[in-house]
Amino acid sequence: MKIKNLLKTINLDGRDIVNVSGDTLVGAANAEMREKRIGAVVVLEAGRMVGIFSERDVARGLVEHGAGVIDRKVSDLMTADVISCEPDTNISDAVQLMSSHGIRHLPVVEDEALVGFISMRDIFSVYIASLETDNEILREQLQVLASGGKLGG
Repeated sequence: MKIKNLLKTINLDGRDIVNVSGDTLVGAANAEMREKRIGAVVVLEAGRMVGIFSERDVARGLVEHGAGVIDRKVSDLMTADVISCEPDTNISDAVQLMSSHGIRHLPVVEDEALVGFISMRDIFSVYIASLETDNEILREQLQVLASGGKLGG
């Protein structure tokens, strides 16, 4: 399966990508992530992706700056060296990319434009649904065989 199919499956094909600007305060960005129940947001400036801001950035900021971190700008803490993939990337390649870089969120970029944003949770949810479908098919085939029927046509 390709990333573009995953985006369609989870209804994240270019819509509803939560983003903030670099000038957004950490406290406000964190509140937005909590409200949306997400672990990261894309940081955009003039419509261009300049970074990712995640829960990990908040945690690291707390260690480095204490409670005052909530009044700092997202641009002070965000990850600016963004790892991304393209819509035609295979999901297995995206998982390998995320695993090798120790990241849980991956922007999907096409012709330098942000077209999606996926997380490991998105990948796992589609994978689990696929396994459940496969299991149901196998159960049905076993029932046919157990009742003395034949598989196929």
